[in-house]
Amino acid sequence: MFVSNKVFNIFILVALAVVIFVTAGRINVEKENKTVDFVMDYTELENLASQSNQEVSFWLNHFKDMGINKVGLAEESIDSLIEAGKPIKAELMGDVSKEIDWREKLPETILKAIDGNSVFNKNDILVSTSSSELYAFIKEGFEKRYEESKYFTAENENNYFLYIYSGPKDTLYTPKTKYEDSSQKGFIELREPIYSKLMYLSLGFDDEKVKKIKESNLSIIPRTVGYDEWNGEKFEKATLNEYKKLNTVAPEYLLFAGSEIVGQDEGSKQLKEYVDKNDIKIAMIETTFQRENIDQAGLLDMVQSTDYNTIRAFTTWPYIQNRFQYYNYQGSEEIENTFYRAITERNIRMIYFKPFKEHKDNFIYITDVNEYKRMFESLENRIAKHDISLGSASVMEPYEVGWLAKIIITIGAAAGGMILLSAFIQLKERMRYVLFAIIGALIVIAYSLSETLAEMFSAFGASVVFPCLAIIYLINRWRVYSTQIEKDEKLSRIILEAIKDLLIATFISLVGGLFTASLISDINYLLELNIFRGVKAAQLLPLFIFAIVYLSYIGFKAEHRSSRFNIRVIKEILMSDIKVWVTIIGLGVLAAGYIYIARTGHDTGVEPLKIEMIFRNFLEDYLLARPRNKEFLIAFPALMLSIYAIIRRFKWLPFVLGLAAVIGQTSVVNTFMHLRTPAYLSLTRTAYSLLFGIIIGVAYIILFELIIRGFRRIRGEQT
Repeated sequence: MFVSNKVFNIFILVALAVVIFVTAGRINVEKENKTVDFVMDYTELENLASQSNQEVSFWLNHFKDMGINKVGLAEESIDSLIEAGKPIKAELMGDVSKEIDWREKLPETILKAIDGNSVFNKNDILVSTSSSELYAFIKEGFEKRYEESKYFTAENENNYFLYIYSGPKDTLYTPKTKYEDSSQKGFIELREPIYSKLMYLSLGFDDEKVKKIKESNLSIIPRTVGYDEWNGEKFEKATLNEYKKLNTVAPEYLLFAGSEIVGQDEGSKQLKEYVDKNDIKIAMIETTFQRENIDQAGLLDMVQSTDYNTIRAFTTWPYIQNRFQYYNYQGSEEIENTFYRAITERNIRMIYFKPFKEHKDNFIYITDVNEYKRMFESLENRIAKHDISLGSASVMEPYEVGWLAKIIITIGAAAGGMILLSAFIQLKERMRYVLFAIIGALIVIAYSLSETLAEMFSAFGASVVFPCLAIIYLINRWRVYSTQIEKDEKLSRIILEAIKDLLIATFISLVGGLFTASLISDINYLLELNIFRGVKAAQLLPLFIFAIVYLSYIGFKAEHRSSRFNIRVIKEILMSDIKVWVTIIGLGVLAAGYIYIARTGHDTGVEPLKIEMIFRNFLEDYLLARPRNKEFLIAFPALMLSIYAIIRRFKWLPFVLGLAAVIGQTSVVNTFMHLRTPAYLSLTRTAYSLLFGIIIGVAYIILFELIIRGFRRIRGEQT
């Protein structure tokens, strides 16, 4: 296959040299990104303190001893004041108006405002309190931050009111409820308004909370909620003034809450100046399904305007908090595993820490100080194996792959595509070179017109071409074995040939993985601002191509041996009568394929089995990088076993094993598509998979041979 394509091989080798250079540059950048910081959430600490019968200061000081020296403090809101048990009430006007005497309870100024509206708005919010001090805090918060046209205040004897103009887009509704009549026939479906986003509007920091944090000599990381149309220049100015009063120096990080960054309605000009002047790092929060970052309006522009002075942050989502005594662990080991994977595998450099909770209870906190100490000590020791330590969160240098390098790599991938094409279509040598030259010119034009689009298509092409080349290599080897090696060949030679072919096929796929990663190794991908979207398609296409090539070259029953693609054979197979057992097997393969694709990534409902997760955790405890189970347990051994099956002349087994083998080759490339994972970790993971895959593959071959010999003895055949 490669011997007859020397010119294309040269282009691949030149591109590979560039790939190695790019990968080395990326590894050097990743080597400098080696410190991770923890920021603890103050509200959660208050809840923990209340259940432990200890003061918040007790926990602040203990977590400080464990290495956490920063506290995330949210600005107060109407909702937080209600949750804290303050004498305050907030209702939607739709609920207020349901009471018969509601008008008698309100001051004249509010009634006039309501009566002055041509349409009564049930989404408006009425806030009331009997505390003059609390009213002063709320009133000041609104006056400093929000336009007067959006609200007004009123007083009535010892009662104080805030009226907020709201609309349907700010209102929160109950899930859809179906009303039925007495005969259980559906009558109407309703969604009741129950709350409002505007109850979370930022009002300022609580002085008492600020005082407690400062007394513990901890720095404050402010958290401010920004909402569309409530996030203008006035809000931005007041927020920054609050930040300046919090600490003697500006906060090291900004971790935004809500749907927008501060001041986004007016372009966040003051915020950008403040961030630039104080060299503040912008934190991007990873989504709950551990892919990409939470989309907040203005965040990407802010990150790029600071020349990527940014870090990826992982927040302890509620479902993570509840993983205490999870997977048969005695304590918080699975929570620790989650932090460990985020730090080592996903370039997370800030953990927004929240205390642990009981596995089966969302409200009961773990109050054992020693359990937290154990977790932090263990985590620190584990990440040290990756040369990562606790400290001020490191920022990744804004690495970029040059335009020329991308073109050379893409042309190299195209050369691989030409070799793959020759397995299907017979072209004269001159015609192949002309076609390759045209493709090369189109590549240059594509990069000139849209580099982002060109690199995405190029990366996808490389992710498909090289696993398919590995497949073609494997099937050609099968053809050689089935025609040139005797059926009763020694088992030792079969094992050696199987190991050799696994190494060569995996090397070809590894080259594809490096090609793919190098094309999209820019900082936008490393920080998951951009995502490679072709993962699932890149895993499906090689399976389809394998089926076509196998059936054409060898046939499902191994009844012929061809060195070229033969469409006639495909037509014959498609026109064949299908037996019931074949249909059943086909459906089983489709079901397995669905599970395989659905399991790829974190954004589907198909989760690993509990026993599988326990096994993964076991590997993580003892290895630098966890090899992928499907590679070393199934796919790599299946490739080796397929060599045994083809030499021993099994008719249908090579095809089934081949499908599993293809999964392993696409998985190798897929490993490198996760750009957030450091390159050294992906290389180490693949090496482990190969090592264990060879060991298990040898065991499978020996076991299969013993089983076959046993059956032959039972049948009285000579062995």
